[in-house]
Amino acid sequence: DSARALRDGSDPATLVFQCAAAPAAAAPAAEPSPAPAPAAVEHVNLAGDALFATGQATLTPAARASLDKLLSEREDRTYTQVTVTGHTDSVGSDAANLALSKRRAQTVASYLKAHGLKAQSMSVTGRGAADPVASNATAEGRASNRRVEISLQR
Repeated sequence: DSARALRDGSDPATLVFQCAAAPAAAAPAAEPSPAPAPAAVEHVNLAGDALFATGQATLTPAARASLDKLLSEREDRTYTQVTVTGHTDSVGSDAANLALSKRRAQTVASYLKAHGLKAQSMSVTGRGAADPVASNATAEGRASNRRVEISLQR
């Protein structure tokens, strides 16, 4: 067998002989795990006069039917976070609209929870007339702005 000389870099006059097989090449570094995919978020908007009577936070029969449909379509799912946000049109004072929007969101959240929506955490917020999706100058626009948005994060 032939010996193989290698320099160790400490003294140019020193030789090191390796009498065994060459060291195995280092294994390539493992690829880093990809970042986890962001959690899927579903957004559901419930809007219009069918949800609540004007100035009220009591669900109408049509609103309960919409929520029951939402629940039946998602009965096999568990969510990490559910956020319910209430909105109003611009009729009335800012303070009254803010309070009403929060009561409406709380009504929807309570209904969802009482009827079996599985969520680790649920939050409720009211935005009043702050985030319109349509013009408040028309009846149709005001109806669109009176809404509850539900965000379901898995």
